[in-house]
Amino acid sequence: MKAFVKADWDGFFALGLDSLINLLLMTGFCVGVMGFSPALFYGKILPAMAMGVLIGNLFYAWQARRLAAREGRDNVCALPFGINLITVVVYSLLVMYPAQQAALAALARQDEADEAVHYMVKEFRKRRDAVVAALAAFQTVRYVHPAGAFYLYINVAGFRGAADAGAAFAAAMLEEHQVAVVPGSAFLTPNWIRASYATTESVAVEGVTRIARCLTGA
Repeated sequence: MKAFVKADWDGFFALGLDSLINLLLMTGFCVGVMGFSPALFYGKILPAMAMGVLIGNLFYAWQARRLAAREGRDNVCALPFGINLITVVVYSLLVMYPAQQAALAALARQDEADEAVHYMVKEFRKRRDAVVAALAAFQTVRYVHPAGAFYLYINVAGFRGAADAGAAFAAAMLEEHQVAVVPGSAFLTPNWIRASYATTESVAVEGVTRIARCLTGA
């Protein structure tokens, strides 16, 4: 299979023109609308996008050659990899711009932002203390005392003799007790599960109580 044929020029120029138009749009959105500094956009964002397009096209070409070799074909074409117009518009105007404006508004009202953060910290500390108190009633349950965030890490080693105790426990909790937890194997710790208390205090306490009862057979 030839690495390059005459018809590839069509794809090359089509991809190049499409990417150029999208880059011009991104320049307008980032530098013109959102006020990004030229040093940031041209020095970091633009080179990163160019590198992504280059690596993506090389990877797709490698995949196409592997497919052609495996199937003995000479008519395999790699999918062009470029910057998507819809993604540029939607991500720039509906994600980046609102996030930027929210951040600028928070900086302009620093005291209110700090007050909101302190309130959230206080509330999550209350929920943390509540779920830890609920677990204290089950003395055989081992867990990592959460010092931050909003997760409990609970040891479920030996649950029903499963090789992946965390996955087995997560499945049992969901099917039998209607509580969703994350198996520890997602974090390379298969004998543990992660439970979130980012909900109301009463729901969080009920959830960890069901977890403890399932684990201890109470």
